Amino acid sequence: MTGWILTVVFAGAGSWLLRHGARSGVPAAVRISHGVHGVMAAAMIAMVWPWGMDLPPAPWLTALGLAGIWFLASTRDAGGVHHALMAAGMAWMIIIPAHHHQHPVPAGILVASTALVAYFGLATVPWFTAAVYRRASCAGAHAVLSAGMSVQLALPLLAHTG
Repeated sequence: MTGWILTVVFAGAGSWLLRHGARSGVPAAVRISHGVHGVMAAAMIAMVWPWGMDLPPAPWLTALGLAGIWFLASTRDAGGVHHALMAAGMAWMIIIPAHHHQHPVPAGILVASTALVAYFGLATVPWFTAAVYRRASCAGAHAVLSAGMSVQLALPLLAHTG
């Protein structure tokens, strides 16, 4: 059931950003950024399902590395850093899944994963606030993507607590 919920979450947010980026008059850098977000949302949908993690990691990691570089190079603000961290968090989920099956999970992986869960969970707040109080058009989608990242990173950790 969680897979379907996250699929809807990522598909909805990714579609919103793709649609916003496709509008006329949107600057090229914003159009590209929204396109990259759409691709990352599709990748998050794939990661929700077991077959997604069976895909070869090299293309994923290359694409996510390029996405992170794009966000850092194209926007020199906190939003760009956040989006680059999101790409890094997705890369983390590709690199470390085998370690989540170890008992106990290595301490460094547990600490880093917990920090990412906390970061993306807390990062949801300013995006949500901007969406509600400033009516920032894409902030709601960013809030949803951050919350979804936090949940997806938390699931393997929660599997080890029960």
